[in-house]
Amino acid sequence: MAPHPSATARFFLFFIWAPWTLGAMLIGNPAEPGLDRTGIITSPEAFASLRLAFLEDYVYYQRFQDEFQIAGSDPTKTFARLSTNAGMATLNFENRLDLYTILGASRLELNREISSTMQFSWGFGGKLILFETQNLYFGLDIKYFVANQKPKYFISDGAAFNLANENFKFQYNETQFALGMCYKYTCIAPYIYATYLIARIEPDPMLALVRWPLDTSELLDATCKSVIANRRWGMAVGATLLSASKAALSVESRMFNQNAIDVNLDVRF
Repeated sequence: MAPHPSATARFFLFFIWAPWTLGAMLIGNPAEPGLDRTGIITSPEAFASLRLAFLEDYVYYQRFQDEFQIAGSDPTKTFARLSTNAGMATLNFENRLDLYTILGASRLELNREISSTMQFSWGFGGKLILFETQNLYFGLDIKYFVANQKPKYFISDGAAFNLANENFKFQYNETQFALGMCYKYTCIAPYIYATYLIARIEPDPMLALVRWPLDTSELLDATCKSVIANRRWGMAVGATLLSASKAALSVESRMFNQNAIDVNLDVRF
């Protein structure tokens, strides 16, 4: 049976304007490689040390735009939310360079119409202290983060359309650059960053098949398109609370290229 013409048209337009978007990942303190000189096991003279951290990151608002313009259509403007729970393992060299990996799960919500369950996400990066004098630090952070997401369903005109092709997903990747400064005062170290974010998400495949809610035997075609972040430049502010037990608790807020908050607990060994 062929799909209902009017329903097909409405759903096609829904996908044309839909927001295929995601958010970025935490940055962390630019002075992190040198904030704690010793760990639970390591000594101050150790060449390398290991840090383990748990983080909760929540992007509560981020705007995106079409990567390519379709003739005869208006530009797309939309927003997304992304929550991530993850663990981070960091290898530190000479209290100056951090190399880290992120493994966890993320959940995506788009315009309160599209959502996924918590699904695997990962990333890696590095942080380098460029300059240090007494309690003042300048640092650079570069990271790559991936969170491919498979939606549970799509909502259009108040109706839920279940996904029919099991291989459909959103292929997302981002690269983030951040240059910041930190001032360490006794047990607290506030910091500020200038950030540059390159984010893109592409549906795979470009055509999604969904079931018509009034007759699940009918399948509808939905053409999707890729988008990029609406703004690339942004900033972040945060603070790290240090303890004598070689642990650090950081709280961070990001803005302009995305609005997000992050809390992470870090232990050095």
